[in-house]
Order: sequence, then C-alpha cells, then structure tokens
Amino acid sequence: MPTTNTRIARTVRLLLTGFDEPGAWLVVHAHGRTVLGCRPKNPEFEIWEGHRLGVDDAVAALGVDEAVDAAALDQVMAQRLANQPPCGSCSAPTTDWRSA
Repeated sequence: MPTTNTRIARTVRLLLTGFDEPGAWLVVHAHGRTVLGCRPKNPEFEIWEGHRLGVDDAVAALGVDEAVDAAALDQVMAQRLANQPPCGSCSAPTTDWRSA
C-alpha cells in the first residue's frame, strides 16, 4: 500500500493533469512551467500492463510544457535545480502550524 505522501502526490498529479499512469511524476515550477515524467511507450509491456501514453504524446494530450522519461527524475531535478538560488531557510518552524 502506498504511503500517505505517495497517495497525496498521486492525487495532486491526477487533479492537475488527469493522468494516472503508475510511476508518473509532475514538477510544477514557481513560474508555472510543468514537467511530466511518464513511462515511454513499449508495445511488449503494454500487452500485459495496458496502454501507455508515452513521452512523445504527453505534451499534446495533457497540456504540460514538457514530458520526459519517468526514470530520469534524478537527472531532471539536478538539472533544474543547478545554479538556482536557495528558496528559504532549512530550519524548522518556530511555531506549530496546527495550533494557529
């Protein structure tokens, strides 16, 4: 069974894209650009696992800005985060948000 965080991420991806293919991920940049990671088409696997949208068709079908192979998550994030300024403090919050 997926963890709660995995289920939440899957639900958000589904709400934003309408795409619920296993192993997919979505990156939404602060300026609104979207990158979808999905599995490439593979007719041999699709016989057993069902139809895959594929990287080549994802942009037109889902309206994302870019689509890449889902297996490339580490490389895509390293590339996107390279030379970016820090986005805040890494320290823990000083107040408990649940009591606010």
